Amino acid sequence: MITDEEMKIIELAGKGDGDALEKLFKLYHPVLRKIRRNYFVGGMENDDLDQEAILVLYRSAQKFESGRNVSFGSYYSHNLRNRIFDLIRSNNAQKRLPADAIKSIEADQSFYATTVADITAWNPEHSAIIDEELHRLYKSCSELERRALSLVFPNSPNPTFKMAAHRSILNAFVGVGRNMSRIN
Repeated sequence: MITDEEMKIIELAGKGDGDALEKLFKLYHPVLRKIRRNYFVGGMENDDLDQEAILVLYRSAQKFESGRNVSFGSYYSHNLRNRIFDLIRSNNAQKRLPADAIKSIEADQSFYATTVADITAWNPEHSAIIDEELHRLYKSCSELERRALSLVFPNSPNPTFKMAAHRSILNAFVGVGRNMSRIN
């Protein structure tokens, strides 16, 4: 139970009396010590935590109702613990933020052009090897196979050619496949 003298100090502290708030803080400092011992808020020193505790104590004194059969110490402890949890959650949320602001690729194209690899881009060395292999393949093909091979590439002179209409061209593709296996 709360004594009349203690209730008077709580009421005065809730109204903004600095001396009453200081007396109340000293009276309920063990609550803060216990919470400080049980919970750690990264980046906060003891003075910062004391300041938060005083603010919570002031708000608790403002909103405390003696008729609810709850001691002021329990009420203050509950409010202070909730505030500490808020600070811990806020601190952890800040840790998840990216170090740099997220930028659109279009915003700094020169940066991304030098740092991000384009896997679809052709390697010049790889292109030269493929070109050389295709020339060797083309030289080893018969005339019919060369005609069939020329239809496969986009620069083909006859793009509307219907493969299914000419059985000999289809057979030529089989020959090209055999020639490729001989090269490798």
